[in-house]
Amino acid sequence: MTNPSLFEVPTPAEQSDLDALRKWVLSKAEPNQMVTVAGKLNLIQQLLNTAAVTASDSWKLAALGLLFGDALHQAFEGRLKWVIAEDDQGVSPALQWKSTDLLVFPTSAIRARVQQGEAVDVHVIFADYSSLFPFRTR
Repeated sequence: MTNPSLFEVPTPAEQSDLDALRKWVLSKAEPNQMVTVAGKLNLIQQLLNTAAVTASDSWKLAALGLLFGDALHQAFEGRLKWVIAEDDQGVSPALQWKSTDLLVFPTSAIRARVQQGEAVDVHVIFADYSSLFPFRTR
């Protein structure tokens, strides 16, 4: 996305849409799987590996990307916050590092790779994204 405009928080309608995506992912999780970063990443990888989500499942890919973002948020202990970024391509949830201009787009991290037919290793993508931030996870 080029020169996105930031909105500090999702609107109630946007938050409702995000919550619906999270609810679908939660329905696929084992008990306590969503508690840890590793559990979240493992669930994403499992759903991708079992073809439960395909390149044509845009909303499911968005849900996995949201879970990926939630794992980043958890790993960075709240130093990232969810915002909505908008540009000429549309509106997308993003994570913003503190109050800086540094944004990452976790929903497209998964979707773009799957739709391009790439093999997806969420742990590698997580490490790549994590390296962008000044504060490293433990």
